Amino acid sequence: MKEVSAKTPSDVIILTPNFMASHDSPRIANRHRQFAHTIFDRQNDGTLKAFVDALRDVGRALDVPVADVYAEWDKMAAAGIEVTARLCNGLNHPDVAGQRLIAETLFALVERAAVTKGRENGKPVKP
Repeated sequence: MKEVSAKTPSDVIILTPNFMASHDSPRIANRHRQFAHTIFDRQNDGTLKAFVDALRDVGRALDVPVADVYAEWDKMAAAGIEVTARLCNGLNHPDVAGQRLIAETLFALVERAAVTKGRENGKPVKP
């Protein structure tokens, strides 16, 4: 990330993943069933959350903004939404609403960053 920032005018954003499946689903294709239990295990045993926590830590350490999609999925799960049902392949690919949530999370971060940069540069910016 430091190299990208140093060698290009690009801004860097960390994008966390969405939840993966926590249990079996009829949406899982037969050709993917051999991987399904590994995915369930990584979602249920905290491995994916630990990865996300590491991404958040990197963002804080390097002062890189984090578009925290995982946090949004965590909110859905806490609200009682069956998040595995939101995976169109039954494993890890969000449905249309999940893709929209990813886009909205990313856009909100970019919009906040633009407003902050505008203020830092003394330019009026519409939120």
